[in-house]
Amino acid sequence: MENPILEIQDPLTRVKNKVAFEKTEESLNLDIQHGAANFGIVLISLKNVDEINKKHGQDKGDEYILGSCKLICGVYINSQVYRIKPTEFAVVISGSDYYERGELMAELSDAFRRSVESSDNIPWHRYEVSIGMSVYEENDKDVSEVINRAEEPLLKGME
Repeated sequence: MENPILEIQDPLTRVKNKVAFEKTEESLNLDIQHGAANFGIVLISLKNVDEINKKHGQDKGDEYILGSCKLICGVYINSQVYRIKPTEFAVVISGSDYYERGELMAELSDAFRRSVESSDNIPWHRYEVSIGMSVYEENDKDVSEVINRAEEPLLKGME
């Protein structure tokens, strides 16, 4: 018998995975339909993972992903963190994290910036990212609209 936790948990980071995110998305869409939605989405795209893997080995690339995940989870302690792609995380912010979203976004950006600027850090501890955030608005039909707005800064960061 399969362990149901393993079906929704990312094996490397131990945060929830894309399957779990899709289930959460379904639940949030029901909240939207019932007029009870109050959430935000933060997307974090990791840069340089391929470069770290090529220059230093996959174990260092994994360390880069784990370190980035640790920073994210350390900031959003009251929200669910998901690894939705090999180099992308999503955070569904709610509760106190929702009300403190501006401060938490600044804290996360600052933590990543410090990791990059620290001359003491080895390359796989310098976490370069693109970050986007959006909150549910009354005219949103579903979660995908919130995600699309959160993706805009990530797409600009790839240009």
